[in-house]
Amino acid sequence: MSIPLFLVGFTFVWTLMLISLTSESFALWFGGISLVIAVVLAFFERARRDKTVIVALLSVAFACAIFLLKSEFYYKPALNLCDSVAEVKGQVVGFDTKSDSGADRYIVKVTEGPLKGYKIRLSSKYATCELCDYVSLKGKIYELNSSLKAKDLYVGTYTYGDIEITPCDNPTVKDKARLLSYNVRNYLESELKRYLPKDYSLTLLGMLVGEKSKLPDEIYESFQKTGIVHLLAVSGFHTTLWSMIIYRFLLKRGLGLKVSSIVSILFVLLFMGLTGFSKSTIRAGIMIIIFFFGRVVSRQPDSKNSLGFSAIIIILLNPFVGGDTGFLLSFFSTLGILVVFPEFQRKVRPLLKRTIHNFILRQKIDDIISVVLVTLSTLCFTLPLIMLLIGDMSVVSPLTNLLTTTVASTAIFFSGVAVIISKIPVLCAFENPLLLISGFIMKYVLYISTTLSNWSFASISLENDYIYITVSAVIILIGFSIIIRASKKRTILLGAMIFIVSIITHYLV
Repeated sequence: MSIPLFLVGFTFVWTLMLISLTSESFALWFGGISLVIAVVLAFFERARRDKTVIVALLSVAFACAIFLLKSEFYYKPALNLCDSVAEVKGQVVGFDTKSDSGADRYIVKVTEGPLKGYKIRLSSKYATCELCDYVSLKGKIYELNSSLKAKDLYVGTYTYGDIEITPCDNPTVKDKARLLSYNVRNYLESELKRYLPKDYSLTLLGMLVGEKSKLPDEIYESFQKTGIVHLLAVSGFHTTLWSMIIYRFLLKRGLGLKVSSIVSILFVLLFMGLTGFSKSTIRAGIMIIIFFFGRVVSRQPDSKNSLGFSAIIIILLNPFVGGDTGFLLSFFSTLGILVVFPEFQRKVRPLLKRTIHNFILRQKIDDIISVVLVTLSTLCFTLPLIMLLIGDMSVVSPLTNLLTTTVASTAIFFSGVAVIISKIPVLCAFENPLLLISGFIMKYVLYISTTLSNWSFASISLENDYIYITVSAVIILIGFSIIIRASKKRTILLGAMIFIVSIITHYLV
C-alpha cells in the first residue's frame, strides 16, 4: 500500500459525497456494514497482508462516524430551536440575496444566546445593517436547509420588532479583512458593469464571486443544459486548473519543485482574493495550498498522498464538506490532472516529436496542447460529478467544456488582474484592454452555450430515479476500482456499457 494517505483521503471524499446525495440513514448503514466487513476480513491472512481493502473500509466507517457526530452534536441542536423565539446577539459578517418579499438578508455570527457560535440568516424589512455591525433582537428561528450539505447556515430568524444596531467602531484584524474582501467584491462588480455590456458583466461576475441571482434565467439555463454551470460555482475548479497549469509551466522551465510550488501557492492566495474569498473558494484553496506545501517540505513528494492528506485535513475540520461543490470539483479535477494528464502526455509527446522536428516550435505547440490536455484531464472526473450535483446529464457537456473551460478561466484571471491594477499608476492603462479581452471571451462563451443548448437532446434530466441510480452506480464502480487498483480500461469500458445500456433502456421504456 504505497499511497495510504491518498487511499484514506479519497475514501473520505467519496463516502461523504455519497452521504450528501443520500441521507443520514445511509451514513449509519454504510458505516456499520463497512466496519463489520473490515472486521471479518481481518481474520483472513491475504487481506491482512495487503491491507488496502481493510483500510478503505475502515476509512468509510470513520467518515460516516464523524459525519454522524457532526450532525448529532452540531447540526441537530440548531434545528431543535426551530419554531421557537430566541434572543439573538451577534455581528453581521455577510449579506445574502433579498427575499421575494423584498426583505434584506444578513449573515449574523451569534455571540450570545442559545445559538452562540452559529451563523444564522437574519431577514428584516425594517432595519438596514452594515458589514461588521453588532445587532441585538428577539426573533423566530426557522430551518434553512433540508439536507446535510457543506453550508455554513442551518437556521434563519426574522423579526417584526425593533433591531438594536451598534456600529463597529473598533474593528479587529478579521473585521478589516472581511471589509476589504467586501469592498473588493463591490468594486469588482462596479468595474465590470462600467466597462462591459450587461449580459457579459453579469456572467463574468457570476464566475468570479458566485453572484447568480442577477444572472438572466436564459443564460443560467443554457449553462445548465450544456454542462458548464459549474463555472458559476466559484469553485476550486478554476483555482486548480490555473495553479496546476502555472506549476507545470514553471517545472518545464527548470525552476524546480520547491520554487514552482511556492509560486503556485502565492497564485492560489491571489486567486482567492480575486474571487472575494468565498467559502467555497477558501475550502478549495486550502486544499490546493496544502497539496503544494507537501511538495515544498518533502524531498520526494508523492502527489497523490499530498492530495489525500489535504482532503483529510479539510474533512476533519468539517465533515459536511462532502456536499460542497467547490471542494469536490477541486479534489476531482486535481485527481484527474494527476492520474489522466501523464497518460495523455505519454501518447501526445512522441507524436509531436515525429511530426515537428523544430525544437522551439515543438515546445511552443506542446505548451498549448498541455493546457488543453490539463483541461481534458480535469473533465474526466468532474463531468460525472457535475451531472449528479446539478441534476442534469448534458450530452454536449464534453464538447462545451472543451471549448469554454480554459478560456472562461482566462477571462476570470484577466478581469481579476484588471481590477487589481486599476488603481496602480501606469499599469492602470492595461485595465481596459484586459477587460475588453474578458468581454470578448464572455461573448464567445455565451455564443457556444446558447448555440449548443438549442440542440435537440442537449441534456437529459436526472430527476428520474432510474438514471440517477445508474450514474451513481457508475461513480461508485469507478471509486471502488481505484481503491482496489483494478484495471482502468476494464472499469471505464464496464462503466460506459452500464451507462449507455441504461440510457437506451430508459428511452425504450
